[in-house]
Amino acid sequence: MHACLSDQVVDDLLRNDLGFNGVTISECLEMDALSHDIGVRGGTVMAVEAGCDLVLLCRSFTVQLEAISGLKLGIENGMISRERIQVSLRRMLHLKSKCTSWQKALNPEGISQLATLHPSHLALSTKAYDKSITIMRDKGHLLPLSNTLYQEEELLLLTPLVKPLPASAATKAVAEGSGVPTEHDKWMHRSQIMSGEGVFRELGKSLARQRHGKLLHTSYTANGVRPVHENLINRAAAIIIVTADANRNLYQNGFTKHVAMMCSMLTASGKKKSLIVVSVSSPYDFAMDKAVGTYVCTFDFTETAMSALVRALFGEFVPQGTLPGTLRKSRKVQKSRQHWLVESYNHDRDHRGLVALIKTVEKTSSPGKICALSGATEASFELVSFPPTLLIVANNHPVNALGVRRAN
Repeated sequence: MHACLSDQVVDDLLRNDLGFNGVTISECLEMDALSHDIGVRGGTVMAVEAGCDLVLLCRSFTVQLEAISGLKLGIENGMISRERIQVSLRRMLHLKSKCTSWQKALNPEGISQLATLHPSHLALSTKAYDKSITIMRDKGHLLPLSNTLYQEEELLLLTPLVKPLPASAATKAVAEGSGVPTEHDKWMHRSQIMSGEGVFRELGKSLARQRHGKLLHTSYTANGVRPVHENLINRAAAIIIVTADANRNLYQNGFTKHVAMMCSMLTASGKKKSLIVVSVSSPYDFAMDKAVGTYVCTFDFTETAMSALVRALFGEFVPQGTLPGTLRKSRKVQKSRQHWLVESYNHDRDHRGLVALIKTVEKTSSPGKICALSGATEASFELVSFPPTLLIVANNHPVNALGVRRAN
């Protein structure tokens, strides 16, 4: 169950056990795993039922309207009480009263203040990234590389070609050199979000500086392991493979497993081949794959994250990050206290779909077997009130008050 849809998480754990009384915001209900399995309308009702005060919908106005109609229906069906809505409103109004006013929000102190704040914010960001780097496994004790890789040995970095990360319009303008750069522009340019390829190039440069130039770097694509990769793997004593959502980009998964197999075979033949896999997006790429002996997670691939990764790989600090959640091979979804959003049957709106369903069931029933819906029509599903009749059992056969025997 998604945490934001579970009353055991929001009401029981967050509110009762942890004592949190502030505003809770759901995750985006447009995410595929949620919208496809549960639906936006049902998800909205479940989120509010669970105790969320704000329901997040990121992109589509149509989906937002769908969520509002689901909330309205949930209230009309009695699944959500008026009191429940009032509780959320009180929390949100309390939050707004403690935050800024429109007067302050529409009259900021000035962009020059951002340049003053930047050093302290960057220091905090660096500290947070350092604490987030996670070593999930290091079976061969390959880390830090400064202890296991000799200076004359070569290190190979293999990075995927990924879609560019988004950058703001202002950042793009600075990068393209339009206008005269201000002090704000200068620090903004230094901290801009580069494309994935650009970040990985910088990662390669940082590793090369640590290795005094003893670094090999190339990318890989859906074309798999090519001769150029094989040659570089043969040359290098240690290989770092970067993956970004390998569970969704399966070529990354296949490439990594292929290289892991090559390293294992070369090591068995007497050649030193240390393999380190670094997941820079989802931490679950190889979380369950014990064939990858050394597995590191950074959780994203911004410039700051990659800088923290390099320092962690070479022992400048001991990574303290942990994997969020618990890994289990089989996850049984617990749907306790779950209610379903049900609409009343409307003949004009629903009868065609019902007829199509009946026909489909009849067509797919096994030959020679009686279909449960054989001969049924949409009218068979409409509830009709009949006057009460007297039922008499005579000789073990039910008959009605008119003496007509009923079918068993």
